[in-house]
Order: sequence, then structure tokens, then C-alpha cells
Amino acid sequence: MRKDYIFDLDGTLADTLPDIRDAVNGALVATGREGTLSLPEVRGMIGRGAENLARLALGGSPSDEELSSFLKEYMPRYRDFQGRTTKPFPGMTEVLLSLKGRGARLFVCTNKPHGLAVQILGKIFPPGLFADIQGLEEGRPPKPDPWLLDALFERNAIRKEEALFVGDSLPDKETAGRYGLPLALCLWGYGNYDSALLRGAVKILRSPEGLLDPI
Repeated sequence: MRKDYIFDLDGTLADTLPDIRDAVNGALVATGREGTLSLPEVRGMIGRGAENLARLALGGSPSDEELSSFLKEYMPRYRDFQGRTTKPFPGMTEVLLSLKGRGARLFVCTNKPHGLAVQILGKIFPPGLFADIQGLEEGRPPKPDPWLLDALFERNAIRKEEALFVGDSLPDKETAGRYGLPLALCLWGYGNYDSALLRGAVKILRSPEGLLDPI
């Protein structure tokens, strides 16, 4: 069994999509646009941080002014709406507790803003479940930039040969690959699951229970 498990958050640990969609549509309406993006549309925008999501929600090439205006409306909603319906994926809490009971350390590496990630995880999971959490900090680049993992590894003396990255999307695959970590890919998340994403994962997970098998 691996000693250290490093999890993505959105689409891996928790179903955050409905709350994110509502925040996006609310910000679109507040900036004079139609707030009619569907869950599948917003699902494809998640994974590379709030600024990238905002660009995609605005059509892909907004002006700096449009982007700034949208983010001023989106970020407060993003903070306030998270937790309305956000919850762990079925079976996830039990699997995490089982892994920890076996002696594993559990970490989170996410492009969600750090403070919000800590808040949400503390709300939907038992206290003390995660050994450490690293979310996105202001002025820092999102995954797949390796600084988030650098921070976790340095603080916790994680060894690559004992660690597994668990994620659901191409940014997670790129993050694991750049850091030389094996990837367990979650099929219940927000990835597009084409051959480029599926290729190279050491384990394809159809349910959280798959993490209890040797990897």
C-alpha cells in the first residue's frame, strides 16, 4: 500500500459542480450576460483555476476589463455558494477513513483558492482527516505548475516512491507527470476521459473503493 495519497478536490473528492455553475451564472447575469450555462458546459471549464474558468465562461478571449469585472462578481459567489450542495462523492469518506486507518497519510492539492479549500474540506469531511492541504495562493500559477506539490513535499517529507496522485482531469495528469508521480484516475469526475487522459494512469478508478486495492 502507498504511504501517501495526494488528492485533487473538485471532481475527485467532492462534487462541487452545481455550486460552481450557480456562481458562474450569477456572475454572468451581474455583468449583463445571460446566465444560462448548463452543468455539462461548466464541467468542461473546471480544472485550471478560477481565472481560466472565467475566460471560458466569457467565451475564451475577454478583454482584461471584462475578465476583471466578471471575477469581481464571481469570486464572492464562488465563496458563498460552495457548500450549498457540495458533498463528497459516494463512498469517498469511508474509503479515506479506511486508508487513514491503515496508516496512510492523506493530502489535498487543488487549484481552488487555499482558504476556500480548507473551509470546504473542513465542512464536508471529518476533522483531522487530511494531513495537509495546499490550495492556490494569490499570485501563484495553478496546476500543473509544480509549486503546489513542492509546498506539500517540503512541509511533509513526502517521498515520490511512496506517493500516489489521485485526480480526474488532464491538469491532474500533467501535474503528476511533471512531478514523476503515478496517477490514479477517477472516472466519476470532470475530465473528458479521452485517450490522452486515460493513457498513462497506473490505475483507472470506477469508484473510490478502488483505492483500497494495491496500487
